[in-house]
Amino acid sequence: MRQMCRVVIAIALVTAALRGPALGGHNYLAKLAVHVKAHGTSCADGLPTFTTCSQVNTTYFPLGDVDIIPVFFDLNEYTEVGLALMWPAEWGSMAWTRCKGDIQTGTLAHPHDFARIGWSTCQTTWSVALGYGWLQATSPGLVGPSNLIYPRVADCQPTPEEDFACKVLAGVGGYIGDDACGTDSDIDRSTWGAIKSIFSE
Repeated sequence: MRQMCRVVIAIALVTAALRGPALGGHNYLAKLAVHVKAHGTSCADGLPTFTTCSQVNTTYFPLGDVDIIPVFFDLNEYTEVGLALMWPAEWGSMAWTRCKGDIQTGTLAHPHDFARIGWSTCQTTWSVALGYGWLQATSPGLVGPSNLIYPRVADCQPTPEEDFACKVLAGVGGYIGDDACGTDSDIDRSTWGAIKSIFSE
């Protein structure tokens, strides 16, 4: 899964190089994780603000009612994010509540649904917890960014450019989630800079 992030980003770089000088946006280290917690979240109460990756809880042992909070982090600037989430189909549909952004298109009710959340002005926070979804976990499973659609972040340039975000999965009911701070899931800044410089000369 983590290697897949690097492969997809490498493919995106090659594609961008073949299409022309545009090489992506200002969020090349972006990640999308799912923070899991006991049910009882609201936009006004229980929706965390994340200032470090270590605050993202990716393992939740109980079954039953669970809230999942998709959080993009390692951001520089953004005007829109796109995401799809997955969970075991036998858990049924998710009750999704958006807390951030000015507009949402699409839905996050069923596994692999895709939604975009946008802002009318440039946002410059390091992370954004978009809202929360309420699921009934009836069996152990993984929850997180969809394996069918890559999450993306659009920056604040006059013509916004998108970067793919690396995925961080959460485990529920006995599954262990990814380490949100894991070095394997991070994109090495110096390597990325070296790759971008090749195509910008």
